[in-house]
Amino acid sequence: MTKGIIERNESDENQVVNIGDNLPVSMKIVQSIYNEITGKTERLSQTLRNNHDITFNDLKQLNIKIRQLYEQYNVVSKNCAVTVFHVNDCKEQFSSFERFEIYDSSNTSPCENVRLEYNFLIVLPGTQKAQPYKLTLDLHSRIALRKKASREHGMTRRILRIFATKTGNIEIDYVDYTVARNFMVAIDQWYKAVKHNKTAPFIEFLQDKSEQFSSIFKIFTLIIVIAVIFINREILINASSSNDVLFSLSLISFGVVYISGLVAAKLGSVFENAVDSHQAISGLHLNRGDELALEEFKEANAQSIRSALVSVVLIVTLNLFSAYMASLLSIGS
Repeated sequence: MTKGIIERNESDENQVVNIGDNLPVSMKIVQSIYNEITGKTERLSQTLRNNHDITFNDLKQLNIKIRQLYEQYNVVSKNCAVTVFHVNDCKEQFSSFERFEIYDSSNTSPCENVRLEYNFLIVLPGTQKAQPYKLTLDLHSRIALRKKASREHGMTRRILRIFATKTGNIEIDYVDYTVARNFMVAIDQWYKAVKHNKTAPFIEFLQDKSEQFSSIFKIFTLIIVIAVIFINREILINASSSNDVLFSLSLISFGVVYISGLVAAKLGSVFENAVDSHQAISGLHLNRGDELALEEFKEANAQSIRSALVSVVLIVTLNLFSAYMASLLSIGS
């Protein structure tokens, strides 16, 4: 007879399992015993990457939804803590959501992150011991992170821009999976209901191909320059051309091709950086600093578009200039 093996009966709606000598026990009781012996809890997490636009009213609605979920269970103890992180490396902590409601909205330092942490004890049916649960929700502001990155240099700036792609995180430490799943679904529904900003499909397409623009610009320019020189080869070189003339024309042609390629590759890099630096608006709107940072964010996006357009105009101008120089050589010869 095998002992110590737990078999789960998936067909039983009450999640009854057989343990030891095939003794049927509720899964909730098994989980409670496991937590009591080991003192451990499981964790359910989800990373958020949508471009949210969250206001204080959105957070208030979330708090209401969490409190409504409490009513479904026998919650014997609960508390909420809110922490607001600013880009000036300061933070404000509130021991309850009610205290968070008096947050100073005139603060001029943008909110980098807001963290809501809920701790509660639930006594589930069939158990007598209260089980601990911890729900942590982090919501990041890409607007604030970009402003913070603008003050940094080198690797630190690049790291902050990488982190800006992640806009939030949900973590639930639990004993009973069903309870944790209900809270996760409720938060997910709330998050889908808040305002989200979208990036233009054309911008997303360019960003997916951005690393290739340097090569594309260079190859396109080289093809144009080489084609112009090849078309005018009979005008540039004739039967009476001396070796000195051939050498000079070859040197000039090589120089034009080489320099044009370098300039085109540089313009391609400028275009790549401009496209990659354009980001969808995602942030928190809790204070005056967030509003000012939003204006700067929009201006930075507009500047990236201008830089991309200028690089395209310059690459077209470069190709036209190269063709013009080749025509001058043909006239001079």
